[in-house]
Amino acid sequence: MPAAASPSCRIPGGHAVATGGVAKLIAVPTPAGSALVACIRRSGRKVALDDGFADARVAGRWVAWQRPTDNGVWRIAVHDLRTGKERLVIGHVAAHSLGLTTRGSIVWAQEQDDSPDTPLYANEVGSGGRLLDGGPVDAASVDIAGRRVSWLSGGVQRSAILH
Repeated sequence: MPAAASPSCRIPGGHAVATGGVAKLIAVPTPAGSALVACIRRSGRKVALDDGFADARVAGRWVAWQRPTDNGVWRIAVHDLRTGKERLVIGHVAAHSLGLTTRGSIVWAQEQDDSPDTPLYANEVGSGGRLLDGGPVDAASVDIAGRRVSWLSGGVQRSAILH
């Protein structure tokens, strides 16, 4: 007896932008740009997330991405694929620095138009937002491994644990 085919995450015209153990994130072309869809790898179920996005990440059952608003303000959306709950965080990600943990916590270096400093923020599921570093953070150096986030600030290596 042949093995059963695994569920497909293929969407015509779509391309993968991030892949994790639980889900694959797919950009699907739209007249206005591209929409973000999560495909649950085990079942092949598709979850429409947003009609405009940047910097999409997946970690475990969590998905995060940057979303522009009509008035030019940026938000970071964090979506739980298991419950369907989503939270919006005020933030504008600098240099693709958005990081996501398997617990749903995010970290990002904040793009600022009115200051040369680039502060580093975290938003955690249980405790909310906090400033990790007032800057000048090298946004390209922000990295997450497990719950530890590390970065360079003024040329000095720093790190913190996310909850």
